[in-house]
Amino acid sequence: MSTKTISVNQPYFFPYIGFFQLIYASDKFISLEDVNYITGGWINRNRILINNEPAYLSVKIADASQNRKINETEILNTEDWKEDLLKKLRISYSRAPFYTNTFTVVRKVLSTESDLISEISLQSIIEVCRYIGLEREFGKSSPDTPGKGEEKIIGLCRRESATSYINLPGGEGIYSREKFRENSIGLRFLQPVIEEYGQFRKPFVPSLSILDVMMFNPPEKVLEMASKYGLK
Repeated sequence: MSTKTISVNQPYFFPYIGFFQLIYASDKFISLEDVNYITGGWINRNRILINNEPAYLSVKIADASQNRKINETEILNTEDWKEDLLKKLRISYSRAPFYTNTFTVVRKVLSTESDLISEISLQSIIEVCRYIGLEREFGKSSPDTPGKGEEKIIGLCRRESATSYINLPGGEGIYSREKFRENSIGLRFLQPVIEEYGQFRKPFVPSLSILDVMMFNPPEKVLEMASKYGLK
């Protein structure tokens, strides 16, 4: 029997390198979109260096509500916030060695023809994977997968005929290896490896958006960094 490993997570906006290590460790990544939107989370924002200090880079939401599903949450349909976002990147990183290529990726994501944050954020992940040469399958969750939490994840694994599931470290206190084993699915947790690289400032600021990594490293180096992780 062939093995198939999947990972499932909410779509984050240009997430940190550990997110791409999760994708690297999987055969297929499922974007968890039919669950409630989380205000103040990572779905519409991430951190970059602005004036050499960590600060948020955000997609503006039209009417943020935790009572609405992620794939029902719309972005603010104006160009103002997009130009502001690009301006922040331009001012903060124009001297970075890989600024031009990274800026092009961001512009492409912001031109995505959708008003849904789920589409914009998932596209940010897909475009980064294309840029660094990380070839994986992508899919989306759907309301026809019943249950919540662990039950829903197991349902997605069964839908995908997965024999193994990998989760980010935050799931260790949520998911049961025994429960997954009862469904013939192996459960492992990613142990991210955060490698230092040259930034404009010292000391090094870890776990920023992948955009910071891309600004200072060539695509092949970013891919190499995505390949370095532990599993337990």
